[in-house]
Amino acid sequence: MRQLSQGALTALLGRAPSYARRLRLCRRRWNGAAYVYDPPVDFTRDAVECGRLNFKLDREGYGVWSYPNCVFTVRNERNQWHEGNPDGWFPPGTLAYLSRVTVEAGILGADGQPEFMPLFCGYLSEDTALFPSARTAQLTVLSPSQRLDAITAENVSAPVSGELLGSDSGAQFTTAGTGAGIIVSVLRGQTAAGPEGAQELLPSADYSVSQLNEYSLGARITLAQGLSQGQSLWINYRRWHRDVGIDWLLSAVLDAAGVAARGISPVSFANDVKNTFSQSDQTAFAAGTFDNCEWQTYLLAVALVNPTGFYHSPGSYISPPADGGAHLTRWGRFNAVCALPAGASASYCVRDSGDGADWSDWRAISPGDDINSARRYIQLKWDAATDDSWTAGATPQLASWSAEYYTSDIAIQLANLSGYSCLDAVKALAGLCAYETGFDSAETFIFRPRAASAGAAAELDGRCVISADSLSGGGDRVYSRVKVRYGNYERTADSLTENEPPPTALDRHGARVCSLDGGSLLPAGNVDVAWAAAPTIWAYTSKARRRFTVSCRFLGHLELGDVVNLTLENQQACPLWKWGGRDAVYGGAGLRWYDGAFAAARLWAFGTPCRVEGLEHDLENWRTALDLTEVI
Repeated sequence: MRQLSQGALTALLGRAPSYARRLRLCRRRWNGAAYVYDPPVDFTRDAVECGRLNFKLDREGYGVWSYPNCVFTVRNERNQWHEGNPDGWFPPGTLAYLSRVTVEAGILGADGQPEFMPLFCGYLSEDTALFPSARTAQLTVLSPSQRLDAITAENVSAPVSGELLGSDSGAQFTTAGTGAGIIVSVLRGQTAAGPEGAQELLPSADYSVSQLNEYSLGARITLAQGLSQGQSLWINYRRWHRDVGIDWLLSAVLDAAGVAARGISPVSFANDVKNTFSQSDQTAFAAGTFDNCEWQTYLLAVALVNPTGFYHSPGSYISPPADGGAHLTRWGRFNAVCALPAGASASYCVRDSGDGADWSDWRAISPGDDINSARRYIQLKWDAATDDSWTAGATPQLASWSAEYYTSDIAIQLANLSGYSCLDAVKALAGLCAYETGFDSAETFIFRPRAASAGAAAELDGRCVISADSLSGGGDRVYSRVKVRYGNYERTADSLTENEPPPTALDRHGARVCSLDGGSLLPAGNVDVAWAAAPTIWAYTSKARRRFTVSCRFLGHLELGDVVNLTLENQQACPLWKWGGRDAVYGGAGLRWYDGAFAAARLWAFGTPCRVEGLEHDLENWRTALDLTEVI
């Protein structure tokens, strides 16, 4: 809720409030180094008509705020809205496109002075329409979200410039940096001249690219014609950020978009995110400790040392510490792939540590067992042996092992934002954690859990509600089954998987399915975000919440996400008599006291907590229409 003084709030809810509006313009200009905005100037006197300001949650997608364009009709008798007019709003040196427009509403206090509150902030589009005969102009103002959509998120990456790929010979080269996502240019020239004197090659015609967007591999450049003596090859490219959290990546996207004002809630999943640590190749195993065993390439596994063709002595392997990260909640199931020929045996032990230095004792564990630890680090010990019945080649073979672990946050292995706008990236990150996102009226970026605030921002009753336009039981917005897919992982949440007692959402509403896909932001095998997201979204969408559309007097202090207590009187079902009323006499026949339960069962709404999920301000008639969703 917007903060108003007590005097302004009293006037707003008074019997005969007086309103004012203010429109201001911050012109955009180039200062020689960057685009900046001039101080605001008031153009209210030019306003002929102000279009309705409409804000809506879930119009475009789950948890996404929607801000349609706002249209203003303004006076233009002096051609003052023509860019370049020295006497107009955009004199030489200023640009109309993306100049900032703010809309404010004011409530007049007892002293006759208005107290203004922001309602909308946006940016002028390039399609301003001029109407010479009518001497007016029509301004289209873009919402901050639409501006985000015009800025690429591909720049949220690390640039690498002038990397030398090779000299003198060869046709195939690999970048030193892994996780390359965008090849900016490939340059070929004489070594002595350096990259500055080299010629840029044409993609496809002069070279091809493979191994893009690979966490552990560099990009591979294959030339159509190999280098000759005295020639070198250079490359400019961008690497995706690796192993970053949602909070960090979101901040980087907003930095790229130039969004300064932010109201971001730290990401924490209501349900744990399922991750998997694994060792499955020579590089991973090499970081461990070997005792009479080794990685054997022809077996693709760790096996006992074989000095004479026979395996006499037992051996062991201890893994490097596996780190569950700072947001670990618990370690889960352990599994291993181990071949045991006749006469071979193997066993496993695990230990844990909170700091990677002070370790517990080893304890036995078997594949399929739960590790049962909430400490950050674990290590695995594999003991291998043969008995008297061994034969040549009869060695235990540990090919891989893995451990599930659960966290309250995730690390994105490779933040592949190829083809994403900043708005696309924000929506994708919000989808990962089932947050809602958008901009408030003061252009502050919002990223927060979809949950009701602690207290009611306002009481909506007969004093401010003009009409109740519609009431829905909410069944049309229920999803009794939620399917979420991210990369290789998919999870379905419904009444059965979540052990909902009857009557369940499936019983009440049938199988209505909500399907969500995470796109390419997460690598296919990154983490099982679906494990956490599906139950979180199902917990909200599986419940029928009554939905109200009400027309009210102007309530400019309310914002999306605010909670209000709604009372809609029904004089036929439950006539209400208030002290001072003349339609009945206090103590007369037919009057009775009622409590909340009595009234709630007979009125359409009685102090019902509702969340504001749609707003429409009409500044011509000073009315506000609200879409309200019951808080359960």
